[in-house]
This record gives sequence, C-alpha cells and structure tokens, in this order.
Amino acid sequence: MNSATDRIRRLVYLTIGVGVATYCIAEGDWLLALIALPAWIMAWPVSLGSQGRPLPRGVVLLVILTALAYSVLRVLTDAHDLVIAVSRLLLWLQIAKLYDRWTVRDRGVLVIMSVFLVIGALLTSNSIWLGAALLVYMPLMIWTTLLHELTALREVREPSRKPVRRILSSRRSRVDLLKLSASLGVLSFATAVGIFVLVPRGIGEGFIGDWGGPESMRVSGFNDSVTLGSAGFITESKTPVMDVVLLDASGRNVGSEERPLLLRGAVLDLYRDGRWTRSDDSERRDLAYSFAPGAPVAFDAPSPQVPTFTLDITLRRRPNDYLFTMLRPYSLTLERNARVEIGQRDLQIRAPGGGGGLRYSVRVQLEEAGAPLARPERIFQDGPVHDLAVSLVQDAGFPLDPDDRSPTDVLGAARALVDHLHRNYIYTTQMNAPDAGEDPIEMFLFRTREGHCEYFASALSAMCLSVGIDARVITGYMAVEFDEDSGAYLVRESNAHAWTEVQLDSGQWVSLDASPPDDLATAHEPPRGFAAVIRGFMDGVSRWWINSVVAFNETRRQEMVGEDPLGIERTAQGMLRDALLPRQAGGAPIIVIAMLRGVVAFGATAALGFALVQLAAVWSIVRAKRRERAAELREDPGAVERLQQRGFYNEALVALKRSRLAKPTWRPVKDHAAALTRIDAELAAAVGTIADLYYASRYGRRLLTEDELRHAEGTLSRLRERLAEMREHRRSRTAR
Repeated sequence: MNSATDRIRRLVYLTIGVGVATYCIAEGDWLLALIALPAWIMAWPVSLGSQGRPLPRGVVLLVILTALAYSVLRVLTDAHDLVIAVSRLLLWLQIAKLYDRWTVRDRGVLVIMSVFLVIGALLTSNSIWLGAALLVYMPLMIWTTLLHELTALREVREPSRKPVRRILSSRRSRVDLLKLSASLGVLSFATAVGIFVLVPRGIGEGFIGDWGGPESMRVSGFNDSVTLGSAGFITESKTPVMDVVLLDASGRNVGSEERPLLLRGAVLDLYRDGRWTRSDDSERRDLAYSFAPGAPVAFDAPSPQVPTFTLDITLRRRPNDYLFTMLRPYSLTLERNARVEIGQRDLQIRAPGGGGGLRYSVRVQLEEAGAPLARPERIFQDGPVHDLAVSLVQDAGFPLDPDDRSPTDVLGAARALVDHLHRNYIYTTQMNAPDAGEDPIEMFLFRTREGHCEYFASALSAMCLSVGIDARVITGYMAVEFDEDSGAYLVRESNAHAWTEVQLDSGQWVSLDASPPDDLATAHEPPRGFAAVIRGFMDGVSRWWINSVVAFNETRRQEMVGEDPLGIERTAQGMLRDALLPRQAGGAPIIVIAMLRGVVAFGATAALGFALVQLAAVWSIVRAKRRERAAELREDPGAVERLQQRGFYNEALVALKRSRLAKPTWRPVKDHAAALTRIDAELAAAVGTIADLYYASRYGRRLLTEDELRHAEGTLSRLRERLAEMREHRRSRTAR
C-alpha cells in the first residue's frame, strides 16, 4: 500500500473517531462513550495495521443487525427518539465497518456517515462542549474529504494520471490544499454566522413534525410526582439546569447568597399509595395561553399591597414541560412563540414541547398571597399521623376545629408541625423501603425518623391535611449558588427540592419548608476549593454560551439586523404553503409524513447547497483563468495576437463537443487525441495536428506563420468533414 493511501486511511479513521466522540459529548451518555471509543481504538490494527485481520463477515453483519434492531425498537418505544436511534445506528455501522475490509468507495461512505452522525449530534445538543468538538471535527472532515477525492481519482478513475500523483506527493501542493481547507472552513463558519444572524427564527417550524428541540441530557433531579418508599441512595449531579436573576420593581438586582429562592415546578395535591400527583380536578382547570415573543401575558391580578419582583430565567435544557417560578406568579413573558398551560387554581405553569433551552421572565409576589380557594382531599383523618398532628396543634395552643381558626392560627399551627420535624428528624439521602402494608409517611414519622426532602414535605402536608389545614407538595429547585459577577443564581440538578405550600385563607398561600435548615444548607452548599474554582470558570463560560448563542432569539436578532432584511421569511412561508406534502387530517401517519417531509427538506437544502458550491467553483475557475490571462499579457505583449490566431483550436473543441466527443476539462488535448485513436485514426490525426499548432502558439510563445495558419484551417475543415461523415454513418446504421 502506497503512502498516499495510508495517509487517507489514517485520516478517515481519525475522522470517524472524532465524529464518534462528538456524538458522545452531545448525547451525554458516558456509558456509550466507554463502549464506542474503545471499540474504535481497538479497530486500529484491523483498519491500518499490517498484522490485523478483518472480522468474519458474519460477525460484522450480526453487529449491524443488532444495531438496526435496537434503533427500530427505540423508535417504536418513543417516536421522539428518532434522531438518537438513527444516530446510534450510524455510529455502530461505522465502527463495524472499521473491522471489515475497506475499498475506495467504503472510505467515502464512512466519511458521509460520519458527517450525518455529527448532524445527529447537532440535533441532540446545543452545549458549548459540542461547539468545541465541532471546531476540531470540521477542519479535519474537510481535509479528509479533499484528500479522499484526490486519492480516489488516482486509484480508481485515472490510475496513471500524473497531475494527481504530483499533487499527492508535492509538499507545495499539500500546503495549497491545506490553505484551501482553511478557506472552506472559514467560509463555512462565516456562512453559518450569517444565517444565524439574518434568518428569522421559526421558519419551517413544524414542517417535519413536532420533534422538540435539542436536548443535552436527561435531568434526574426534578420530578413532577413524588413516589415514596424506594430503597437506596440519591445520586447527585452537578450539571447546571438554569440561570436565575432576581430583580425588584425598579429593575435592581436583589439576589444574594443570603437569599435562597424556592423555584416551584409541579404542584401535587393528591396522595395515593405512597405517591403524590396532581389531581384530575386541577388538570381540568388549566387555561391555555398563546405567547408571542417578547409580549407579556397576565394571567392573574397582583395584590397592590404586596411588593413585586421579576425573575429572568434561562433554562439550559428542558427535559420536561415545566416553567419554574415562585409563589406567586401573575405575568409571564417568553422569547419565542409557545402555547402555555397555567393552572387556574394552583398557578402551575407548563409549556408543552420540552427539549432545547428557553428564556423567559415572570413577574411574582413573594409574600403570603395566592390563587383562589382550592381544598385538597383530606387524608389521614384517623390513625397515628392524625393523632400526632392533633397533639402538636393542641400543645401549641391552636384550635382543632378548622372553622375556629384565623389565618394567623393556621400559620401558627403549620409552623408548630414544621418545628416538630426540624427538631426530631434527620435529613439523609439514604432511602429506606417500608414494611409490607406500611405507609411510607408513617414509616418516616414513627419508625426510621430520617429521610430526604420529599419525606419531610410529604409528612408536613399529610399532618396538615389530617387536621383540616389545606396543603400541597411542591417539587422544584432551591437556588442557593449566587454568582456576584453575573448577578445570577446557578441552579444545578443537585438543587432539586420538595417543600409544602399551606393555604391560610382564600387567596392566601405560604411556602413552608419542613426539611431541617442546617442539614438542608449542607446538602445544597455550593462547591468549594480549587475544583470549585475550575468548575465555576467553566460554568461561566457555559453561561456565556447559553446567553449569547443558544438563547439568541428573534428579539435580539431583530435588534441587530431588523425584522427580515433579505425577505427570507416571506419566501419560506410561500414555499411551505405550496409544499409537496401538505398536512391533511386523516392522511398518512404523522411519523411517515414527518420523515417524507424531512426527505423533501433535506433534498431541497442539499440541491441548493450543491448549486452554491458549483457556482462558487465556476466563479473560481473563471477568476483563475482571468488572472492567468492577465499575467500572460503583462509578461508577453505579443500574447494578444497569438491568442487571436488560436481561434481554430476553440472551433475544433466546439465541433468535437457537438459530436459527443468533447475533451474533458482535465485531459490535455494531446492525450485526448491519443484516446480518439480507438474511435477513428483519421479524426485522431486531425486533432493531433491542431494540438501541435496550439502548443507551438501557447507554450512555444511564437506567432504562427501564414502557412501554419492555412494548414490549421485546412485541418479544421477536414476535422469537421470527418465528424459529419461519422454522424451520417451512425444515422444510417440506426436506420437499418
């Protein structure tokens, strides 16, 4: 194997590895990375080494079939996993092929699959780490593609072609190719930035189905239900979830380390068999609102006596539909079009269609105010939980009859229950399973006396409800990590938390946290030390990426360049209205329509891209010829007259093209004359004579004599006559 082929095989191997690593970064699945990357590394002896032997075709086929079955199963289980399923199939197809024999065509296919795998990564994530990986992958892929095409041209199409061999072996030519690769990379980056800034957001949205946005990883901390009774440990993740800025009514940042925020997500008012969920009655009372970018929507009336605040929140990822806020929200502003569902009774906010990041602002009132009266179902009306709550309320001196309590009595009684939990129970992330027939709340209150925040919130809510105090469990996040430089709270997955909201009176709710404050502060304490400094720096870089790139929305785009300076949105909307596959009720299944529309969209985009590349290539050739001709004229004043003499050469090329014997642009005319010998010796001799006269004028740099010009014209006439005879001969044979 020659050195050029060795070089391109190494480049293809490296491109595949970087593409696989890029996708693993995008999906955030380190188990996949621990399997795929070693498999790629171990393919080195087979792909490039002299001692490695390819795997049997049966084994390779088995791997491919297994990957295909896994992808199909994943799509059938959840159609929203189509991108991940197809991407993983491409990943394993590449790795399987590394253990097989390669051909020249296989190299090209591997590079194409690598490109589509990276496209899958872009559809899966929008993290800064993926952006960094692309900065490595793109130049490598461009360089590999250029060298592959040149190597394939020499190995398959023209094995004896000397110019290709010179390019592959010349150091100067390789430097020129590197410059070309760098130019293409810069051009691609500039084009991407231009599209990013100029193209209005939302064009083509929904054309290939509602698949959601990029999703960086699954969030394990927040849950929209609480299930008690599992055994084991809670594993913490320091992955950032959102950035939160707290502003007062005058727009002043009032966040600080001494002011933790409880960011409510799910509101749970129904308890059954150890599980808190949202009741059907609350679900039925949700109201739907349509949001336009930057337009605030008020869904509740604020109290004039209570101070107002604004939360500016940037969700870095959305594995669910919830928009996090505080008690009590009354106005919401989104930075993109969306349909939002807001609970009429509990003010729970959801925006269906989770996936990529989202920025929004919510106006809130933090004091004791809330939604209209909503009375959750009474639980534990008798038994040990009820008895404990009764004794604690009586000992605190508050009435047992709900009708005799004032809002102040309700708050005092609830705080008495909170004080009991603070003094007598231990916060731990270790979970215990209840005995057979034992309720998890009773297990926590009377047997284990230790648990995490969900047990404390559940126990407080249960005791309140057992004595007629309306309460509900809230799941969300506790923001404690405040960055003075950015003025924002950084909320991580490990900050997931559960607490209780208690209703004091109609329209009056208050948040109470039953978890022991000291233990809770330790559990949510921001990281310290040198590792924390490094992590803080990387979090800051990630925050810049999210705010400046990922969250670059339509409002900010219009502030920079105007609404639609190039008319892109109007053109796209017209094309979508006349799409080949309009959506129709009762038609083909939505997944089929989405896939077909994806093919249409990809084909149209690819055709446009190829057309632009072709135009750029033609323009480059024209400019190169112009520069060459201008240089020739500067160096040789007699070149103009010689150029005028060479008209016979261009006429000969036109005659050959009309007879379907055109000279390829890359083939020298003398080589073309030799190739025509297999077709007609007389024709080849005429082309050879014209080539000799052309070379004498072009490269010999001399004026042709009158005799040579007459000879050229005579040869051109014979060439035309011979071509006409050959055409007539073909027509007569066709007629017979």
